Amino acid sequence: MKQRKKWLTALVLAAVLAFALACTPAQSFTVTVVGGTGGGTFEKGAQCTVTATVGENEEFVRWTAGGEEISAENPYTFTVTENITLTAVTQPKSDEKETFEVTVIGGTGGGTFEKGAQCTVCLLYTFSEPTRRTPISYAVFCLKKKKQQTNNTNH
Repeated sequence: MKQRKKWLTALVLAAVLAFALACTPAQSFTVTVVGGTGGGTFEKGAQCTVTATVGENEEFVRWTAGGEEISAENPYTFTVTENITLTAVTQPKSDEKETFEVTVIGGTGGGTFEKGAQCTVCLLYTFSEPTRRTPISYAVFCLKKKKQQTNNTNH
């Protein structure tokens, strides 16, 4: 009889413990977003995606938390493990355009060109060598990167 009582006591304790664990709410954390969307209350281990709100004349730079850079991705998805405040850092769009100065010697087609623009170089210089049967034509050009500031009148 004593054995049966111990066994029944153990069974009741196991059932009470299982019920208590089942009734314990999951641990949850708060994600606060400054300058964007996606915050809220999340269970530990849940995925959260935050998206920065970027104005027409702005560009996204990074997400920070407590002054430390967290990510340069926008939107940014992460696993929630603690309460966190994420701040979207933006900056005004740059009016600087990357340009290149093309100098041509022995031809035409030089000038200042924006990155990605087409530049046509025409050969003007021809010379003959005694050891070659055909004349050689060439142009020498120098490509120099320079920055050009343009004023944005849409403030």
